Amino acid sequence: MTWLRGALIALVLVSGAQGASYGPPGDPPPARSETGAAVIVMTDNDFAPAVVRVAPGTEVVWRNAGRNPHTVTADDGSWDSGDIPPGGEYRRRFGAVGLFRYFCVPHGFRRGRGMAGAV
Repeated sequence: MTWLRGALIALVLVSGAQGASYGPPGDPPPARSETGAAVIVMTDNDFAPAVVRVAPGTEVVWRNAGRNPHTVTADDGSWDSGDIPPGGEYRRRFGAVGLFRYFCVPHGFRRGRGMAGAV
């Protein structure tokens, strides 16, 4: 994902948006869970997709498909999944419009560096 290098990686809630979309135009359509939640897959060591847009009230699910534990931790410390083991998942519903950055504590850094994204 070279287009993301050096860029802010963000999961953006957009007022009035329908469903979810990921990345730049031309990227594959978003994965959806059986409940309609937007799904982000954690691998060793990235979030795929790293950028997603969802409507307020949409649940986002991070699924760990990697071999190592990962976290989903807000840049500002307001929420944290704790360790998510391989095969585990973390769910969070975003009710407000805004930009909420996140990263994996062992493999990323605040402000979109390494294994990082946002809401």
